[in-house]
Amino acid sequence: MSNNEIKGTGSIQVDVQIPVKKPRTTVWTSLFEQTTAWWPSDYYATTHPSRMVFEPILGGRLYEEAERGSGLLWYTVIAIEPPLSINLAGHIAPPFGGPATSLLRIDLESTSETTSLIRISDSVFGCIDTNTKPRIAEGWLTVFSSAKKFSEAL
Repeated sequence: MSNNEIKGTGSIQVDVQIPVKKPRTTVWTSLFEQTTAWWPSDYYATTHPSRMVFEPILGGRLYEEAERGSGLLWYTVIAIEPPLSINLAGHIAPPFGGPATSLLRIDLESTSETTSLIRISDSVFGCIDTNTKPRIAEGWLTVFSSAKKFSEAL
């Protein structure tokens, strides 16, 4: 962060939509049961990560595991309605741009029998600066574009 950038307390809303040429149930399965296969390697936060795990159950976690017992909890599932939506709550620690809290919702919409739309909505409140919104939007676009590519190859 440059000296010109001022962090303050606030909130932002980030919305991203990604069309996928696969049925909703296929996309749901790939998103939540094969996360390690599509999660971009540049989007791990730990040193020497081994896998990303998404537990699509109430109270489940989205977390990464790394060597020697290291890891990072990204989110906890606070609401789920398979294969339609999942709501998560997570904390952003200061080393990752916080302190802040993220409330993430992922919706899957059928646009036809063979296509779906992934809708990502991230509400972040806490320590916010001018780069927070574009950084989060770009991050989710990259992550879920990777999921799209993986799903469409199935």
